[in-house]
Amino acid sequence: MKQQKLILMTTMNNILLISEKTIKENSLVSNNVDGKYIQNAIRTAQDISLQPIIGQKLFERLCEGVSEDNLTELETELIKTYIQPVLLNAVMSDLVLQLSYKFRNLGTVQTTDTNIIIPSLSDLEYIRNDYSLKCTFYQNRLSDFLEANCTKFK
Repeated sequence: MKQQKLILMTTMNNILLISEKTIKENSLVSNNVDGKYIQNAIRTAQDISLQPIIGQKLFERLCEGVSEDNLTELETELIKTYIQPVLLNAVMSDLVLQLSYKFRNLGTVQTTDTNIIIPSLSDLEYIRNDYSLKCTFYQNRLSDFLEANCTKFK
C-alpha cells in the first residue's frame, strides 16, 4: 500500500500580508516581543478577520502576488490602505491575552516581572474589546472598498 504524504502547512499560510516590523512600528507592541507571537497572531488574523471578507480566491491571489512580487497597483493599495489596518487591530486584540498568559506544566499562568504591574483580567478585556471594535471598523471599510471595486477584483 502506497503511503501518502501529510501536508502540514500550505504555502499560503507562510505568506503574511503585514509584517512583524509594521506591527511594532504602528502599535504599542514593544520591540522586545518575540516575533513568533506576532507571526502566529497575524496568521490567525488572516484566517479569522480577513479571509471571510475578501474570500479565498482574492486572498490566494494577494499571497501569490506578495510571494512572486507581482502585485498590481490596486492590489498594493488594497493591502496597505485597507487590509493592513484590519490585520493590525486583529493582531493587537489577539496579543492582549496571548502575551499575558502562558501554558505551562502547572497550568495556565500569568507572566510577571518585579517592575511591572499586571493589569486585571477586566482591564485586559477592555483593551481587547477596544482593538476588536477598531478591527470591525476597518473590516467594514474594507468591505465597502471591495464592493465599490468589485469588477476590478475577480
